[in-house]
Amino acid sequence: MEEILKEFNLTNLDRLLLIGSPICSIIGSLVHAFTSEMDITEFPKTKINRELKVGIRNHLEIGLILKWLIYRLFVGATIGFVFALYFIGITNNSLTSITRLLAFSVLIGFSAPKLWKSQEKILTKYIDLKLNEILKSKEPEK
Repeated sequence: MEEILKEFNLTNLDRLLLIGSPICSIIGSLVHAFTSEMDITEFPKTKINRELKVGIRNHLEIGLILKWLIYRLFVGATIGFVFALYFIGITNNSLTSITRLLAFSVLIGFSAPKLWKSQEKILTKYIDLKLNEILKSKEPEK
């Protein structure tokens, strides 16, 4: 493996970027997951609601949660790895440039789900518009 990496002429900072950026993106993705799950604007209430019956989660729910978490980690790592590939070989050989890129990869991991959601909305509106245009052009004229 080391021989293959030598062929790419990667510096130690490039290797650090390739390893650290996916980890930082995973952290950003998990922070987004935590903040979307809880209300961060107000402190948790200490009053216990006795009418609320909270049971232990069954195996299917736990499996779905673990599946979601693994997917979230994989997506965060993939985003971070692709982000690192953009900057291999063009960074200064200084620790400050790498730390800035690692911090930016946390932000990329955090904001990626929001960007995908907004892109999904734009794309579905565009598809609906085009389908309506096609359907209107195929309607027989009265």
